[in-house]
Amino acid sequence: MPCLHKDAYHGIAGEIVTEIAPQTEADPAAMLVSTLASAGAMIGDGPHVRIGAAKHPPRIWPLVIGRTSSGRKGESWAQTEDVIIAADENFAANRLTSGLSTGEGIIAYFAGDDPDKRLLVVESEFARLLSASRRENNTLSPVLRDLWDRGRAGIMTRGEPVHCHGAHLVIIAHVTPRELLVKLSDSDISGGLLNRFLPVLVQRPHLLPDPAAVDVTAHGRELAGRIVKACAFGELRRDADAQALWNDAYTAIARDEADGPLGEILARGPSYTMRLALTYALLDGAPRIGFAHLRAALAVWAFAAASARRVFADTACRSDADKLADFLADTVGGRTRTEIRDLFRRNRSTREIDELLRELGGYVTAEEDRSEAGRPVTRVYWTGPRRDSLGSLLAGEPDSPTTERLNDIPRSEQAGVRSYIESTTKPPPEKPQVSGDKSSGRNVVL
Repeated sequence: MPCLHKDAYHGIAGEIVTEIAPQTEADPAAMLVSTLASAGAMIGDGPHVRIGAAKHPPRIWPLVIGRTSSGRKGESWAQTEDVIIAADENFAANRLTSGLSTGEGIIAYFAGDDPDKRLLVVESEFARLLSASRRENNTLSPVLRDLWDRGRAGIMTRGEPVHCHGAHLVIIAHVTPRELLVKLSDSDISGGLLNRFLPVLVQRPHLLPDPAAVDVTAHGRELAGRIVKACAFGELRRDADAQALWNDAYTAIARDEADGPLGEILARGPSYTMRLALTYALLDGAPRIGFAHLRAALAVWAFAAASARRVFADTACRSDADKLADFLADTVGGRTRTEIRDLFRRNRSTREIDELLRELGGYVTAEEDRSEAGRPVTRVYWTGPRRDSLGSLLAGEPDSPTTERLNDIPRSEQAGVRSYIESTTKPPPEKPQVSGDKSSGRNVVL
């Protein structure tokens, strides 16, 4: 599983997740992105950041990807919804819904006389949305793309043309890895629907047979006050420190661009990073996007990119050595020979796997694991640098840009809070395995 960098838990959103996390089996990453997205939905599209001529409001669409049994996707939303209700019960009652079906239906909602154009949609079955978008003459996909981009959309029909503008639609969607790969079409990828969503791969971080309820009333009141203040802002720009970091981060994101479908899925890295940074800044009540806001946003995007690489492993045009290196670098617990064979769907011989490991040279090491009874198990560990440029930058590795600045990061959270969050993002006892999906021909996280 990818690991969400601790700096993502910045500000009030991180504080809320830190308070709730010990008492729930929901993944902290899922709760964090859901909180950020919900807050952005409540703020509206007035505050914005510009990338070139395009205006980007705090409009974030998380796609929470997890197994049915242990993803705890629904639990992550239930916890977030409690916070939203505590912050603004009227918004939760009137601006929170589900059931996207057609583009015309969405436009009709926003084209009404109601001056409040905010809407938060929670789709617990993203696969159903994908199926609906593929129906003949269905306009759901192009309308969603337009609303993510510009907040306006239209359909020119011979009978009654419909259009809307000023719409602020936020979608939080849930899906299993298998459903996503089976239901996803090439047009969903190449057409750009999927890259409007922020992929977040999640799993249960710990087992809680009897979780306790958390009183989020105080956090809700605090969030409500932050949102009222945020609504008064217009355009936010980066301060000098954030701009210096962005110069290096933009280069790192570009270096990490992949070929093929995976590259199309991750094509909106800069846009999403700035929308996230804007949201962090607004929730801090800051008039400018600061270093800490941008760094938090980069941490979330790095996690999203790692999630996409994990789920869509076989869509990238990479060599076997690259696939193996990414697979080994993706975990701190090492990989067994069986897991490596499963990565290649058992289509590589022992000799071929040994050759791949030799090709990786000094970046791997093998050790015997005698922690369990029976024969020892050989585990292969990645000892080289991070496989992604953005991850290296966040880690402050010597070869990454801005190492000096990253070693002097503004910290608003206490060290104990960050240590706890790091512990909650460790994998649970049951580890996801990679297996071949015959219906799609791709590897999926089971």
